Amino acid sequence: MGEPGVPPGQWSVPGSNRRPSACKADALPTELTPRACQSVGEADGNAYTPTTPGHVLEARYNPVTGIVAFTDRSYDLGDQPITGIAEFGPTGDLYAATDFGVLRLPSGATHWENAGTSMPSVAVYGLTLAQSAHVLYAATHGRGAYALSLPTS
Repeated sequence: MGEPGVPPGQWSVPGSNRRPSACKADALPTELTPRACQSVGEADGNAYTPTTPGHVLEARYNPVTGIVAFTDRSYDLGDQPITGIAEFGPTGDLYAATDFGVLRLPSGATHWENAGTSMPSVAVYGLTLAQSAHVLYAATHGRGAYALSLPTS
C-alpha cells in the first residue's frame, strides 16, 4: 500500500521521492475521494454550540430529537487555523491541515502530533484520503503535493 519504497509515517511526493518542479493535475490517483469533517466517537450530550471556541468540533445529529451535540476535539492544537480535516477509517485517526503542516490525533487520544516526517513546515490547504490505498495526500501552498503512507490497521 502507499507509495512504493516509502515507509509508513514518512511524507513523499506522489510518483517520486523528490519535490516536483511543477504540480500536475493528473499526478494524483483517480480513485481519491475527498473526506471532510467526519464525526467520530459518541455524543455525550454536552452544551457545545457553534459559537463554542474550538477548531475541531465533532457534531452528532440526533434525528429523533432534532438536537445536534458538539464535542471539542481541539485539545492542544493551540490558536492556529485548521484548513482541512480527514478521518482514516481503519484506525479512526483524525488528520488536520494547518498553516504549519499536517497533524494527527490518534483515535482515543487527546494530544495532536506531527502526522509524519520529511514534510517541510508549510501551509497545507487540502487533505484527501485514498482509504483503500492507505495514503493521505496533502496539498501545500507553493510546495506541491505530498503523500503519507498510513498503517494498514
